[in-house]
Amino acid sequence: MAKITTHVLNSLNGTHAAEVDVKIYVLGKEIFVGKTDLGGRLNIEIDLLLFNLENEFRISFDIGSYFKQEKSGSNGVIIKESSLTFYMYDNTSIYHIPIIISPNGCSYWWSGE
Repeated sequence: MAKITTHVLNSLNGTHAAEVDVKIYVLGKEIFVGKTDLGGRLNIEIDLLLFNLENEFRISFDIGSYFKQEKSGSNGVIIKESSLTFYMYDNTSIYHIPIIISPNGCSYWWSGE
């Protein structure tokens, strides 16, 4: 099983972004729905043998709902969600995606071990 981990931080106040809705898709089909924990982390396993490893995976973070819940001011429009597309090639690897979010977007770093 491959692992996907993430750590989401709120750039407005430097805290862990707890309970951010996260979805993972392959070929447009939702294969995972969950939330970050109180430390802003997510740690799941996916059996890549169920998928063609040439397929793109997409992970989506519902930033809009998080900032509405936090009642954080954005001085503008809050984006609904942010997502990134990636590939996973090894069923025994750990794929880590740290994310820094703001009401207007996010920054991420993609790494696979």
